[in-house]
Amino acid sequence: MLCKLDIKCALIQCMKPAQENVDTPESLAERYGFDLAHTRHVAALALQIFDGTRDKHGLNARARTLLEMGALLHDIAFAVDETHHHTLGRDILLASSLEGVTPVERAVIALMAAFHRKDVRPEDEPVYAALKPGAQRVAMILSAILRVADGLDYSHTQTTKIKNVSAGELELRGALCHEDAERAIRKADVWASLTARSQLPALTLRPRLKKPGIKPGDSMRAAAQRIVQWQLDQAPQVDETFPAEQVRQLRVAVRKLRVTLLALHPYLRRKRLLKYMTDVREVLAAVSDARECDMRYERLEAGMAADLAPLRDNWQRKREKSHARMLAALRSPAGHRMVQLRPERLLAERADEALAGEFAAALLKRLANDVLAHEPGLAHASPEELHRLRVAVRRLRMMTAAFKEILPGDETRALLKACKRTQDALGAAHDAHITALAARKFALSGKGLPIAKQIHAFADAQDVAAKIDQADITVFGAIRAFLV
Repeated sequence: MLCKLDIKCALIQCMKPAQENVDTPESLAERYGFDLAHTRHVAALALQIFDGTRDKHGLNARARTLLEMGALLHDIAFAVDETHHHTLGRDILLASSLEGVTPVERAVIALMAAFHRKDVRPEDEPVYAALKPGAQRVAMILSAILRVADGLDYSHTQTTKIKNVSAGELELRGALCHEDAERAIRKADVWASLTARSQLPALTLRPRLKKPGIKPGDSMRAAAQRIVQWQLDQAPQVDETFPAEQVRQLRVAVRKLRVTLLALHPYLRRKRLLKYMTDVREVLAAVSDARECDMRYERLEAGMAADLAPLRDNWQRKREKSHARMLAALRSPAGHRMVQLRPERLLAERADEALAGEFAAALLKRLANDVLAHEPGLAHASPEELHRLRVAVRRLRMMTAAFKEILPGDETRALLKACKRTQDALGAAHDAHITALAARKFALSGKGLPIAKQIHAFADAQDVAAKIDQADITVFGAIRAFLV
């Protein structure tokens, strides 16, 4: 049986530079198949925390680079062995030849993987014992930061963001930031031990409210500020890969923001609102185009036949171009202004300010009547008319959700459920319809003519899918019950 000294020597041997090809986080991700979107988000959070606590820990730029590498690679073994991926990840990293990394630095990165989950006992870790005190200190500080950052994406949705870091106080935003913050607090034990040694500041996490936090008697000026901030928090984290579901979530978030601002416009500064809405429309157009391209491609893939390959290749190219335009829009000045909005800058002073309860009642009644106006012609509605109904339902649903906490519980839940069911049915019909139109347009092009028959067959199937089931349109009855 090996003694501790033998194990220590073997590990030190592993720390020597490998002779194989140099590894990068990207090449290791490809080799081991871990979730790079998650680790990239964790890395971004960790760097924010590092920068915001630099005055306390005093670590240099090289330590920051090691933190980024450790964060990118902490889940390297997750797909291999989920239960023991922290220790297996340590061993993989010790045996890897990381680009531009010394043996000691590789050990620090490996320790971050080992310490990012479960109980941390440095005294039981031979790799830690092999390091000098200075490197041990770096490893523990970086591991403490990584544990908190990893907890902040416990949901693996990349939605929790750090809005601001002030010493050890982290202001959090995002749809699941409360849940993620709870996990981060549980993983802050190493951080707390270093706070006691004055190596890190005391940690405080301040997630946003799950709801806007309004009351019927609140002024609409105060309610408007909370609702706009709540909508801003819903946008997902921008990622280079941008999977289709994330694009969908982003479009929903931007649409919610747009609908909210239009609904609350009496309490917003007109000139500033118009300027800001220009930015929102610019971003929304790019995001909507990307989402439509994703949707068409997904529907084609679901009903794919070998002879439709030219159509698939065409739509794939359009999809890639639309994603590039979307990323450009998000990185543009308009995109930055949209996400950096401070709601209080839009608020207007009004002498005749209504209460939140009064405003919500009047607004929702108007939006509900807009939906009811479509009921008489539903049986013979064209695809365009069904789309207009869908837009009206979407507006009603969004604003009902915004004021949900001050509305009657049972009737509101029933209305939201009916809105969602109706919206889903109308959305599926609309997606099928525009997919059929796009397919037939390609059939008339030079590349589409040789397979026009097959394309029209695919489009015909989409037309069938565009037919709505009247049983799914439950919103009209729910509205009448809500308005009583």
